Amino acid sequence: MNFIRFFGSLALWLFGMMSSPTPHVLPARISAHLNDADASKLNELRTTMMSHQKEPDEPKNDHNAAKVFNAFSDAPPAAAPEHLEQLAVHGEKPIPVEALTFKKHLGEGTFARVDLYELDGSWCKGSSSSSSKKSAAVRDGAIMVAVKSNKDNSQITWNANNTLAEAALLRTLNHGNIVRFIGYTMLPPETDPSTGMLRGTPRFALVQEYLAGGTLQTRIQLRDYTPVEAIGWLLDIARGMKYLHGICPDLCVAHRDLKPENVLITADGTAKIIDMGLFRIMRRQGSTCMPDHSEANKLGGRRTRLVRGSQCTGMVGTPRYMAPENWIANNYCNKVDVYSFAISALEVLAGERAYARLYLTAWQIPEAVMQQNLRPKIPSRWPDGLIALLTSCWHSDPQARPSFKVIVKQLDDFREAASTNRRLYLSLKMKRSPIEAFRMWKRSDRNHAAMWACG
Repeated sequence: MNFIRFFGSLALWLFGMMSSPTPHVLPARISAHLNDADASKLNELRTTMMSHQKEPDEPKNDHNAAKVFNAFSDAPPAAAPEHLEQLAVHGEKPIPVEALTFKKHLGEGTFARVDLYELDGSWCKGSSSSSSKKSAAVRDGAIMVAVKSNKDNSQITWNANNTLAEAALLRTLNHGNIVRFIGYTMLPPETDPSTGMLRGTPRFALVQEYLAGGTLQTRIQLRDYTPVEAIGWLLDIARGMKYLHGICPDLCVAHRDLKPENVLITADGTAKIIDMGLFRIMRRQGSTCMPDHSEANKLGGRRTRLVRGSQCTGMVGTPRYMAPENWIANNYCNKVDVYSFAISALEVLAGERAYARLYLTAWQIPEAVMQQNLRPKIPSRWPDGLIALLTSCWHSDPQARPSFKVIVKQLDDFREAASTNRRLYLSLKMKRSPIEAFRMWKRSDRNHAAMWACG
């Protein structure tokens, strides 16, 4: 029976490839097999996928964000840690530990770990926190949240200030493609597994919305998505980065570690940027944002790093996605994020790691990028417009790379053209092995059958 269902679904998909249904109406050959309620849901899903609302040409100026961002740079060096704590806490009370119930460990990096907690809905309802009120994730009932805390290591002082800086930044951000900040808490000290005794001090921890769809890197490994979904995710990322780069008239935020592992997918398929731990605030100079060396010198090296000022160190981020000027510690600008976006976009569209077939080590990749102008190979069958966009985004000259405003416009134009010309999406279709095709079919429920029909 399962094989009959498989070949039946395959036949429906093949028929969908041979015709061009209207952009926002579920094909009759699929809706005929569904009841009215299911067909209505699928039509709504398809409409959502095909008609994302375009953002204004310029993001609205966030005066509160501008005030906080300037405070990062204007902090006196001697008071950097205290100043960071004021920005991170902003006069709000922490979420009590009693309101959080540990569920499971989600993952960890060199300096931090992320765990899944259940947040008591009664706290959400009674809290006066402006952050919790603006969070779409907070409901009357209990909600699942992701809690990011410091790990107990030798660099705990620097790491704690790093987390405070990230909290201060996230508090000011409000965009649908950036993870939403709910509040903060003070977790109890960790228990020493050998002695069973508490060690260290209470840890400042970020409480953020939990995104159940997993990381974009996981989806790339599974190769279980369509070109329609891939372009949608890239648009989401570009919109989030456009917001960061243009949030204030004279300042912008450089992420500096944009990669598929730092993008999460929501249950409804929206991509959101996470992990702002390496961000830098830069001052706008023409079409780019550059470090302010005079201010960096005034604040001084390590203290500047603590308050997230404008001084930028080299070799920051993940080597595979690192722009060449970042690798050599040159005076780089916010366009390092555009380069990282291009490498990430190539991986999403190709369904594999960039440079995976070259068998290079992590540190050999940026060396070859810098010295030999190495770039990922783009399949010749892809649309010329996308090839040109990726090539310009990873250009060796940062000034030649487009802004995220331009990237969003070009991706929007591509999706609009692909809605009437199916060959644009067909050229992006990944070649799957029989096992990958079976996995795709197994994952695909009725909602994904509609996605297959539209590309």
